[in-house]
Amino acid sequence: VLIAYSSVVHISFMFFGLLGFSFFGYHGAIYMMLSHGFISPMLFYFLTFIYNVNHSRRVFILKGIIMASPLYCLYWFISCFLNLSLPPFMSFFSEMCILSSSTFLNCSGAFLVFFALFFTGIYRVFCFASPVHGDSLIVSPTLLSSKYIVVGFLLCFYVFVFPVFFFWLVSL
Repeated sequence: VLIAYSSVVHISFMFFGLLGFSFFGYHGAIYMMLSHGFISPMLFYFLTFIYNVNHSRRVFILKGIIMASPLYCLYWFISCFLNLSLPPFMSFFSEMCILSSSTFLNCSGAFLVFFALFFTGIYRVFCFASPVHGDSLIVSPTLLSSKYIVVGFLLCFYVFVFPVFFFWLVSL
């Protein structure tokens, strides 16, 4: 459910960019769809590992996974903070394009957008910190299988490299 809320935020923000009816809003919406298409499957993939270990999707009992698998926590950190829209990633540039196209907003509308973005950031940090930190409720710690290690590395590599290649193609 937590990742689905993130998808709702991405797509609603993409529609917000389309409502700007501008060049930057249109391109920001396309970049938002592309970044969402890369990041959300990666989050769902890594959440599947948590489900396979605990057989539960409840966030309140998914604690202390860093004790069971530190490498998984690295992958989870990368995927959660890619979702956070930090500056070198495509989702950051899409949000900046969409915000620059929102000239139709008055001060109260802009305040609501920044308020929503702020709490979305807090929510995304909670998505990382909740399963990773805390007292471990995992009875027998299991390590990542080689399948999760290889596929996780490929997903992270794909999410990092493809946006750079995409921007290089667009600049030609």
